[in-house]
Amino acid sequence: MADSNIVRAAAQTIAGRQLQKVSGGLKLARGNLSGLTGGTSSRGVPIKNSARSDKFKVKHFSYPSDVDSDPMQGHYIIFNINSLTAATLKAEKRAKDAAAFRKNVTAEANLVEKSFKGAPPGQTGFTGGVTKQQSIDKQVLEKFPIEKKVPAAGQTNRGFGINSMPRTRLDTSIALYMPPSVSVNYGINYAEEEIGSLAEVGIGVIKAFTQGGGDISSKLGGAFKAITGAGAQEGIQTAIIKTLDTFAPGANTLLQMETGKVITPRMEIMFKGVGRRTFSYTFAFIPKSVKEARIVENIIHTFKENMHPEYANPTTRKEMKIPNTFDISYMYQNAENSFLNKISMCFLTTMSVQYGADRFTAYESTSSRIGQGPPPQKSQITLNFTELETLSKQHIKEGY
Repeated sequence: MADSNIVRAAAQTIAGRQLQKVSGGLKLARGNLSGLTGGTSSRGVPIKNSARSDKFKVKHFSYPSDVDSDPMQGHYIIFNINSLTAATLKAEKRAKDAAAFRKNVTAEANLVEKSFKGAPPGQTGFTGGVTKQQSIDKQVLEKFPIEKKVPAAGQTNRGFGINSMPRTRLDTSIALYMPPSVSVNYGINYAEEEIGSLAEVGIGVIKAFTQGGGDISSKLGGAFKAITGAGAQEGIQTAIIKTLDTFAPGANTLLQMETGKVITPRMEIMFKGVGRRTFSYTFAFIPKSVKEARIVENIIHTFKENMHPEYANPTTRKEMKIPNTFDISYMYQNAENSFLNKISMCFLTTMSVQYGADRFTAYESTSSRIGQGPPPQKSQITLNFTELETLSKQHIKEGY
């Protein structure tokens, strides 16, 4: 009976250890639900995932440590990192494939032409009575038909950089607590353009000439009649004054003092383009343990490392690769919060790191990423991101 109790106790101990392993694995899985499983990103863009799902491969840093797995935390921001890789554009690849195919078809056509050399007229070896060149062109066109690109209804017009550069989702992500508030600014660029009186007169002359009937003399007569009136006289006067002011600086001012009149320019507001959105976040870290201090160190290092480029050729150190980009999502309990705006792919443009507060204090010395030292009791980072994509009405409809 004693032996059976010992066996039963040992079995319970082993089962308890296995249960702890399973629960730990489940906690890791909950922490990696936001974009680390491959497939499609929250932006709807297919992304190749270089990460495996096991705990030895995936690097997921979060602060506080349970911000994305504790139901009591709720809100957080997740930063997924993408690596941009060099690629041959689809059009270039298609052109290269077509050229290689044409070369092979031409070689075959030359053999056919050679074998039928000296044959009776009309027997060329090419069906349908076509020439060698026509046969080659037909085969190439059948293999590589002309593409008619028609955008799908409602399709977002994404920027060239986003569409052309393939992205690989890295195996590292960062989840940070939600700041007290987040903001987004939308900006449309307008500029004031001066429309001179003479330009208005010129438009009138052109319209009168093109719309007038009869021969050239009649059209010219109608055009010159069009420049009569107050607006035309102001335009001509302005042009003369500007010419005088060029040769005799101050003539314009003297004339205005003499007449007591100033011809003011006509200004129009013109649309120039859409400004790119920027996003700024500040996070303060006060680690409560050695483990959290190392997590904070890894978070700061990950942002710094991925915002910077690397040399394409370490020997010459002249050419640099494009830095990694970030996908930012506002989350609530492992799901994207649709009440807040979506954010397209971003570059991390500036980052500031502050160690300490009113005075620098640190914990006891421990091991760090690259050596030994006392971790600071408080550190703070400010991140500034710039969105790559230029927004349109379609983006706004999609929640950006």
